[in-house]
Amino acid sequence: MVAAHSIPNMFFILRKFCSEEQRRNLLLFIVNLLQVVPIDSRKIEAALTNSKFKDFEDCLQDECAAEINADFIITRNIDDFANSKIKPILPGDFLKTPL
Repeated sequence: MVAAHSIPNMFFILRKFCSEEQRRNLLLFIVNLLQVVPIDSRKIEAALTNSKFKDFEDCLQDECAAEINADFIITRNIDDFANSKIKPILPGDFLKTPL
């Protein structure tokens, strides 16, 4: 799963490493591989009223993950998801997890 708002963020971040064509192709691959969870007013409202998260965007990630009953939220910042509804794990730990 990938939250819809992550796609433009990735497009922006990848500009330092990839050409526009490479970014588009990579993100097309990702959206065809993973379920894209949309952001709607309910998730935005839930994130805005949730004071347990310091970061609004992290809370949106949590709302998206919870909507689809994700097994994990893969993050480099475990502490940012201390109050998450979904278990946060490090990318390296995820790669070691049997599917």
